[in-house]
Amino acid sequence: MLYYKRIIYCLYFKDDSFYLSRNFRLQKVGDLKWLIKNFGFGSTTNHIDELMIILVKKNPTKDDFNDYFKNVENLRKNIFIPIILGGGINHLDTAKKFFENGADKISINTASYIKKNIINQIAQLYGSQAISIMLDYKKTDNKSYYTYYY
Repeated sequence: MLYYKRIIYCLYFKDDSFYLSRNFRLQKVGDLKWLIKNFGFGSTTNHIDELMIILVKKNPTKDDFNDYFKNVENLRKNIFIPIILGGGINHLDTAKKFFENGADKISINTASYIKKNIINQIAQLYGSQAISIMLDYKKTDNKSYYTYYY
């Protein structure tokens, strides 16, 4: 049997900047202009299958969501691959805003633990293929795995 790997590149966003994660520690890479200039979005996306952008601001405000969506919209002008958006999705209305602002799929983490019915609500409206569950886990020194949310 032949298996194909899909490459999904993940960026994190907060306070008008993009980040990468290294062992649950965010490392700032820059704002939208820096990202486009230095990461080559446009040509780089020829080598990845999907782009995931997660809003990681705790308790995001309406302004935080608007800033996030504005940056996503400007980044989308240079790329032509599916985009997964996530962060702070804990109601059906919030999920709708993510789809209205360019998400091909959404990613849910914390709400999948706390509000399990939200997945069914979103799936009924957009289809189960439009939802990804993000599971953050960490392996400890004693070889145990722990999942995290929030």
